[in-house]
Amino acid sequence: MGRRSEFTREEKIAAVKLVEEGGRSVLSVANEYGIHENTLGKLRRLYAINPESAFTGASVGDSTEIENERLKHRIRELENEVDFLKKCRRISRRARSKIRRGQETCGQSWHCEGMRLPRCPPPRLL
Repeated sequence: MGRRSEFTREEKIAAVKLVEEGGRSVLSVANEYGIHENTLGKLRRLYAINPESAFTGASVGDSTEIENERLKHRIRELENEVDFLKKCRRISRRARSKIRRGQETCGQSWHCEGMRLPRCPPPRLL
């Protein structure tokens, strides 16, 4: 949960207007107000999207940003899962092809329990 703002809506609009209409740099205005320049940049973006409802406390922009980040994270998780399953599939196919070719197995079924193979692949010879 974010902390409560020290500035009123009018003060935020004044800071944005100093940069937009006053011709001052973001850094100088941020130093004057005692905020980080990235914070002032975020205020400028929010004001540019909708000046009438900017800084009213309705966090529509924040909730959509949070939801977007959550969905992006979920997409990355699913992509990693797909990559892992593709890798498992390749390993399983390789092992099954060795079994189909009639290569000798090691005789220990615990090697292939995770792959659900009928027999174990042969041990590697040095």
